[in-house]
Parts: sequence; C-alpha cells; structure tokens
Amino acid sequence: MKKLAYRDHKLDIRVMVTTTDRDVLAEELRALAPGFERALHNTDVDAEKFFAEVEQIKFTLYDEHKNTVFAFFVDIRWLRKFLDDDMTDEEFADRCLKQMEQA
Repeated sequence: MKKLAYRDHKLDIRVMVTTTDRDVLAEELRALAPGFERALHNTDVDAEKFFAEVEQIKFTLYDEHKNTVFAFFVDIRWLRKFLDDDMTDEEFADRCLKQMEQA
C-alpha cells in the first residue's frame, strides 16, 4: 500500500513494507524506484513547478500494523537527478538506504 500527501510545500510518501531485513528492504526500494519515477512523470504537474513548490519530501516505510519501520527525508537535489535520469534506480535506492542509516 502506498500513500501520497501534499501540504504546505511538503510531500509525504508512505509505503508499507513486509520486512525490517536491510537486504530485503534494499530490494524493495530498488523495485519501488521505477514506479515512483513513473508516478511523478505521469502527473500533470510540470517538473519545474514541482521542484519550485516542494521544499521537503518525507519517505516513511511502515509495517502492516502501521508502525513506522524507517522514516527519512529525501534530498530534493538528488531526487531531481533521479527524475532527470542522471541517477539509476540502484543509486536512488542506495541513497535512500544511506538516509535510513542516518535517521
């Protein structure tokens, strides 16, 4: 299950995961990356407007009981690189994992 919410220049992305195992989470993040990219590219919002409006993106992974497994903030600069195809799905997932480690 995935949820997106936008309010006050903040985008909140919530994704349910079925494990806390780091290797499995890494694979799940890599699998999510193309869908995340498609979702943002398929909106009616112009990319420049999106990046002008969104100041913060919070990415929350939660379990089936709605408990937070990990939560971290996505750097807008590397999200833009990812959406501009200057970063691979694997690099995107690796940066997410590094953010999780620091959170």
